[in-house]
Amino acid sequence: MGTFVYGSPEQFCALGDRALLHLQIVMISKLRRGERFMFRYDPDDTSRPTEFWMSPEIPLRFLYAENASGNVNFAWLNMLVGTVGGSGALHLLPEPASSRPELVARS
Repeated sequence: MGTFVYGSPEQFCALGDRALLHLQIVMISKLRRGERFMFRYDPDDTSRPTEFWMSPEIPLRFLYAENASGNVNFAWLNMLVGTVGGSGALHLLPEPASSRPELVARS
């Protein structure tokens, strides 16, 4: 289980390493372009959702329990990016089953 660490004072969200890797790729890509957006974190338990304003000026870290390398599912990345345009907030969707070789090793 990885951890998304945001802001100052720090706020923590526990996420699976694979989900965290894909969220990191989307977030960093958008923040490098100077884009600002909401990230909605819906925990699996009975906790209420939390929203984070994502901006290049706000510190964030991605802490992994295991090695973050692995295969990147580009279909999943596209789905995650699409959530920002559709709902106005990035939120984690379940990873889609890949029916074709869209998985590429990340170095």
